Amino acid sequence: MSLLSSLDQGPGFNRRLLSLMLPIALQGAINSMLSMADTLMVGGLPHAEVALAGVNQASAIFFVMLLFVYGIQSGTAMLISQYWGKRDTGQISRVIGVGWMLAGSLTAVAAIVIVIAPEAVLSLTTSNREVIEVGARYARITAPSYVLNAVGLVYLCGLRCMGKPMLGTVILSLSMGINTVLNYGLIYGHWGLPALGVEGAAWATLISRAIELVVVLLVVWKNTFFRLTWRYVLQPGRAMLRRFVKTASPVVINETMWGLGFSAYAFVLGRMHNAASVVAAYTVATAVSRLMSSLSMGTGNAAGIMLGNALGRGDDKPSVLRLGQCLLLWAFFLNGGVALLFAVAVPTLVVPVFLPLFRDLSSEAHSLTQTMLYILVALIPIRAINYALIVGLLRNGGDARAAMMIDLSCMYLVGIPLAIVFAFVLQWGVLWTFAAICFEEVAKLVLALWRYRKQRWLNVLTT
Repeated sequence: MSLLSSLDQGPGFNRRLLSLMLPIALQGAINSMLSMADTLMVGGLPHAEVALAGVNQASAIFFVMLLFVYGIQSGTAMLISQYWGKRDTGQISRVIGVGWMLAGSLTAVAAIVIVIAPEAVLSLTTSNREVIEVGARYARITAPSYVLNAVGLVYLCGLRCMGKPMLGTVILSLSMGINTVLNYGLIYGHWGLPALGVEGAAWATLISRAIELVVVLLVVWKNTFFRLTWRYVLQPGRAMLRRFVKTASPVVINETMWGLGFSAYAFVLGRMHNAASVVAAYTVATAVSRLMSSLSMGTGNAAGIMLGNALGRGDDKPSVLRLGQCLLLWAFFLNGGVALLFAVAVPTLVVPVFLPLFRDLSSEAHSLTQTMLYILVALIPIRAINYALIVGLLRNGGDARAAMMIDLSCMYLVGIPLAIVFAFVLQWGVLWTFAAICFEEVAKLVLALWRYRKQRWLNVLTT
C-alpha cells in the first residue's frame, strides 16, 4: 500500500478528521496560552522563583488527581465512542452516570485531604520550606475547583465522542479566559480588586471553575442533540459498573500511576542543587510544551474517536486497519510540521521575546529553560505518534492493558531510574537529568509500534 493511498480514506474522511481534531487542538492551544499567561503573571511577583516553584509543586499534586479523572474520562470515551457508533444513547447515559460517580467521589476525598493538611502533602514533593509555604496557600484554595472541573469534563468528553467537540472547546476556553482575567485582577490588585499574590491566582482558578460547571449544567439542561436519560444516569446498574471497571480500570491505573511518576520527576528536580531555579525553568518550559503538544492531543483524541465509532458500527478488520494506519500517518506529518514551526519560533520569538518577560528569574533559570525547550521541540513528532498509538488506537481498540504496560514500564523502568542516576549518582546536572526524563518517549515509541503491529487492538467493547 503506497503512502498516498494510505492517506486517502475516501470522501468525507478529511473533513471528519479535521472537525474532530481542530477543536480539540484549539482547546489545548488556548488553554496552553492562557496557562503561559498565568505563569507569566505569577512570575512577575517579587521572589518569582519561589512563587513559581510553589505553584508548580502544588499543581503537581493536583496533576495526579486530574490524571485519575482523565483516566475515568478516557474510560468513558472508550465506551461512548463505540456506543455512539451503535447509536445506543441509553447506554451512553449509564456510562456518564458511572463516570460522574467515580470522578466526583475521588476528587472530593482528595480535596478534603489537601484542604486539611496541604503542608504535609506538599512536603512529599520538595524539602524547600519557602516553596512548601507558598504552595500550601495556593493548594488550600484551589482544591475544591477540581471537584467542579471533574463533573464538567466527563460530560464534555461524552459530547466529543458523539462528534461535538467544539462545545467543550468553547466552554473550557471561556473558563480559562475568565481565569486569566481574574488572575490579572486578583494577583496584582487591578480594577479595585485586592492584591492577593499567589492566593489571587488560586481564587481565580476556583471562581472560573465554578462558572464553568454552571455553563456545563446549562448545556445539560438545554441540549437537544443528546438528552441524558436521568434514570440511567442516577442508576447506571451493576452491569454497566462492571463493564466500566473492566474497560476503564487499566486506563485509570495508567493515568494515576503516570501522574505519580510525573510527580516523581518534579521530586527529583526539586531536590537538586539550586532547586528554585531548576523548578522555575521546568515550570516555564512545561508551559510552552503544552502549546507544542496541543495538536498531538487533537490528532490522538480524534484517532480514538474515529476508531471507536468504526468498531461500534461493525466495520470489517481490513477497513479498521487502514483507518488506523491513515490516522498514524496524519499524526506524524501534521506534528512534524509543528516541530519545524517551533524549531524556528523558539530562537526567534520564545527566547528573545517571551523569556525576558520573566524579569525576576535568574540567568541560570533562563538558560536552563532555553535548552529544555530545544529538547522538547525534537520530541514533538515522537510524542504525537505515541499519543496516537497509545491513547488513540490501543485504548479505544480495547487493548488498554497493553497501553498501560507500555506507558508505565517506560516511565518506571526507564525514565525515573535514569533521572535518579543522572541527578544523584552520577551528578551530571540538570540538563542530563531532563534528557533522561525525555528518553522515556523514545522507549515508549519502540514498544508501542511493536504492539501496534501485533493487531491485537481491534476489539468491540460494547457486546
